[in-house]
Amino acid sequence: MEAQERIPAVSIVVPAYRVTEYIAETLDSIYRQTFSDYEVIVVNDGCPDTAALEQVLARYEGRFVYRKKPNGGLSSARNAGLEMASAPLIALLDSDDVWEPRFLEETVGVLNRDASITAVFTGAFYFGNPEVEGKPLSDPNDNPEPFTFERVADDTCNPSYCCVMRTEAVRRAGGYDDSLRSCEDFDLHLRMLKGGAKIARHPGLLFRYRRRAGSLSASAISMRNWAIRVADKMASRNDLSNSERDAVLRGRRKFEAELALAEGREALAKGDIAEARRHFALRQRLAPYPKMAAVLWALKICPAGVRAFVRWRGL
Repeated sequence: MEAQERIPAVSIVVPAYRVTEYIAETLDSIYRQTFSDYEVIVVNDGCPDTAALEQVLARYEGRFVYRKKPNGGLSSARNAGLEMASAPLIALLDSDDVWEPRFLEETVGVLNRDASITAVFTGAFYFGNPEVEGKPLSDPNDNPEPFTFERVADDTCNPSYCCVMRTEAVRRAGGYDDSLRSCEDFDLHLRMLKGGAKIARHPGLLFRYRRRAGSLSASAISMRNWAIRVADKMASRNDLSNSERDAVLRGRRKFEAELALAEGREALAKGDIAEARRHFALRQRLAPYPKMAAVLWALKICPAGVRAFVRWRGL
């Protein structure tokens, strides 16, 4: 009689696309974990520099499962890893980010101690860009429990993507939405919560999120557009209670206001004063605050001064 293949405790999915210069650091952070009962699944999502990527991966030969697929985006790559996962727990780690050595030990410990918890995430901090190096991505004090559908939908609290989840719960929720190129975690968390999941937070800063150098405004604009799309998707459901629908719409309005602010900043940086005023005026209508009123007034009087102030102090 053949011995049954051992099932690991955690399946770690690492999508790879244009990350050849970073992925070794990511994999090293996995192999330095104090918890070692895991399998690693690397998904090559149609990487254009596959030859160079595979040259880096050759250093770790035999230590991970490898899948190549046509490019479909992050959600598609995560779903491909989810299909291959054999463990009862699944962890997602983007291939330019890094775990602290006790990340798995701490998060798996939470799930093992409380069977009612479906997913657990940790605090995080930025690295890779001198402008934000070492700053918290999320402060536990600003992200209080409980993580209910309504509180996540209206952005009162926001679970990090870097979490460990019960594999069956993710599959039961339908996995990631392949049509989303961003905010796919926001969408999945909402669907899981609507299905009865319980999400918990570990207070430690156990995850490092790489902020690459470049335009932060472009990233902010894209993220808010995708968040609005997720909100619209949720609002279209016919199984929401009145309070749940109200929470989704509150969240959408907040994302719309943040989008207007980001687009105004970008227009101002380009010197398009009229466009900046239009976006800032929309921001003020959606979520009024005194500083924005002052900026709108100053843009009429001294637009060059406002540009200099925003470059110096931000907005």
